[in-house]
Amino acid sequence: MALSKRVEVLFDQEKFSYLEDLARRQKTSVGNLIREAVTMVYMDADVKKRQEAVQWLTSQEFDFPDDWDAVKKELEEERYQRIVKSVDEDALG
Repeated sequence: MALSKRVEVLFDQEKFSYLEDLARRQKTSVGNLIREAVTMVYMDADVKKRQEAVQWLTSQEFDFPDDWDAVKKELEEERYQRIVKSVDEDALG
């Protein structure tokens, strides 16, 4: 992938020296170390969270009733009760 965006990041001398030493030992550049760190910390972690969520969802067993009308009525009643409660709380201030 061609790199097309530039970011300027300022480090104190101690941190930059550490990164330079690490880059030299790994035979790479400081910029590449930072790009890899961003990928590992932010992008890979986000993908892992999503994969775990999908895995959890697909492992669940849901017991859906056969009577959709009863389910719909129950959901509507719950929503109605939340609205009533919200209005009552607003009225009480």
